[in-house]
Amino acid sequence: MTQSARKWSLFALTAVVVLSGGALSLWYFPEQRGLVWLGLYTIPSHMFVSPFPHEPLLLYYAKSYPAIGCAIASLAGCLVAGMWDYFLFIPLIHHPRLRVKYVNTGLYKRSVDFFRKWPFWALVGVGFTPIPFYPIKFLSIADGYPMTKYLAALVVGRTPRYYAIAYLGYVLNLPNWSLVALALVFLAVTLYMNRKS
Repeated sequence: MTQSARKWSLFALTAVVVLSGGALSLWYFPEQRGLVWLGLYTIPSHMFVSPFPHEPLLLYYAKSYPAIGCAIASLAGCLVAGMWDYFLFIPLIHHPRLRVKYVNTGLYKRSVDFFRKWPFWALVGVGFTPIPFYPIKFLSIADGYPMTKYLAALVVGRTPRYYAIAYLGYVLNLPNWSLVALALVFLAVTLYMNRKS
């Protein structure tokens, strides 16, 4: 089995586990269905360059569930998205026809030189802050940073971020219309930035 086929197999296996686990959780723990939906939504909202905003939904569910539960559900989805990014995008980013377009550019060389100095803490720092995460995610995958260390950095950086946002959502208890408006603003900004880049 080729490396690409192995990664597709791992993606398919984890997809079956996630979907069946989500369905069983919704069936057996209906009182936690909001956290299940939050975790499932976190996956597409954290895939490579996703236009779907995560924070408004986290703020919404934080009004009904404990901050630690919201943080754990979000982290679970984030880790699945991180694995899937590695499974799906390593073959693409390392394909010779694509790799030749970026590997010798000055921007990539400067960026990867900086990333190699503190890869774990760079991922933690960007993961905790509102700085867009996809450029450093690209560097991780393109430079062959180990997936296990990448996922560990997500745990360290993302968990306190999710907890802080969820706690803020509980304290502020923002009206739903404002969360919808916030989601639309995030979506519009992301789509605009992707179109410009």
